[in-house]
Amino acid sequence: MTTTPGTDTAPPTGETGPDDSGSLGSGPLDGEGPQDERLTQLSVDLVIHAARLIRQIRRTSPDSSPALRMLSLLEEQGPLGVSRLAQADGTAQPTATATVNGLLARGWVTKEQHPDDYRSTLVRMTAEGREALELVRRRNAAAVSARLVAAGHDVDELERAVSLLRDLTEGPQ
Repeated sequence: MTTTPGTDTAPPTGETGPDDSGSLGSGPLDGEGPQDERLTQLSVDLVIHAARLIRQIRRTSPDSSPALRMLSLLEEQGPLGVSRLAQADGTAQPTATATVNGLLARGWVTKEQHPDDYRSTLVRMTAEGREALELVRRRNAAAVSARLVAAGHDVDELERAVSLLRDLTEGPQ
């Protein structure tokens, strides 16, 4: 089973989905044959549905802006120059500059001279920026929590999902 290029619609996983335990089965994850096909399809499904969830939450959030993505990057990577922020965000440098200027105006970041290059500056998140990011994350978490409850999922399932996503984002690349 495959998705149609250029779309984010996944076909139903049917027999290629996880068994009732939620595991991929008893075989190795890097083997050949049907097990490898299941891993591939489930990985495609994970990417599609994670992206969909983020888009849906952003659409319902009044605070889903590029500025918050930049704050999140600064939290994750620490102080960065505007060019490095643009690269990390996948945006053009002028776009990143405009976003940083908006963050400066709100008091959510500061700019300071780069310690190793007097011609450059570093963008650093302020306490107010951290508070704004935390508020948005709590609102987003409330929206996700409501969906989890409505779908009948429990805390143990969420804990396993978070553990898996943490391993994927913080583990070896």
